[in-house]
Amino acid sequence: MSPAEIGCHMLALQFEEFGPPSVIKIVDHPHLLPGPEEVLVDMAYAGLNPVDSNRRKGLAEGVSLPSGVGREFSGVVRAVGGEVKGVVPGDLVLGSGEGIIGEEVVVHSSMLAPVPQGLDLQRASCLAVAPQTAWCALNSQPVNSGSTILVSGASGGVGSIVAQLAVQRGAKVIGTARVANHDLLRSWGVTPLDYATFIIEGVRVLAPEGVDIVFDHTGDETVLAALALGVPRERINSTSGAGITHGTPTVGRKGINQEAISKLGSLISAKKIDLRIHAVLDWFEAREAYELLDSGDTSGKVVLRFPKLADRSE
Repeated sequence: MSPAEIGCHMLALQFEEFGPPSVIKIVDHPHLLPGPEEVLVDMAYAGLNPVDSNRRKGLAEGVSLPSGVGREFSGVVRAVGGEVKGVVPGDLVLGSGEGIIGEEVVVHSSMLAPVPQGLDLQRASCLAVAPQTAWCALNSQPVNSGSTILVSGASGGVGSIVAQLAVQRGAKVIGTARVANHDLLRSWGVTPLDYATFIIEGVRVLAPEGVDIVFDHTGDETVLAALALGVPRERINSTSGAGITHGTPTVGRKGINQEAISKLGSLISAKKIDLRIHAVLDWFEAREAYELLDSGDTSGKVVLRFPKLADRSE
């Protein structure tokens, strides 16, 4: 795909049918205008998430066609609605929405947060979804220095942040991941457990005293293993979707929590939390970016960049 092949209006990503990344197109839209409580942002970067692929594949509820692509971004405010307070043109912001990846985005002002001091726009584009979900999930459970916890998908977008935050609280953390990512987990102070190992037997070896809390990011197997290990149902938080099936809590992010964003940004910029970027591709390479994301062969975020604005911020 090449933006040079499209018209002169605002360009955005869209799919008109469900399917693989090849259904994503660059489409031409009239320039956007903010409503009274909305903000118009020129996009610099967009973070990609597995839920984007689920929407594109037709595996998520509430997706009508044609649909935009993506959920999180960073950029520079160009204009604000007449009722917006505390945001002015030129502000560096990050935010979230549904189907928002394009040269411009308009969102409600409540879905924006200032880019935390010391954080670049590239990493800021990755904060709104996975790290914020991890923050909310962890704080929904009594994790402390006496806790032994299990985190599934501990090298993934949400799991990696949950695991690192739990280690900072002094918890003993066991994390499931592919063997290729075990050294990474160890560098964070996490005890790795191979995905290929039966979780129940593996946890019993690594934590013979038992597990207090489980954070599931991968699905049924983790929740069922937690229940078999005797973990109370209310101490199993699942953001994979399995929680609904098994009646366990499903606490994740809702909207934008500016306090959480600020604290996460401070931890990341101070290198106390490792927010890994696996690859950065230009936004018109979206198909290739989602093919990489869908492969599962990543050890960090996949990010799209908008060269015109990104180059000015680097």
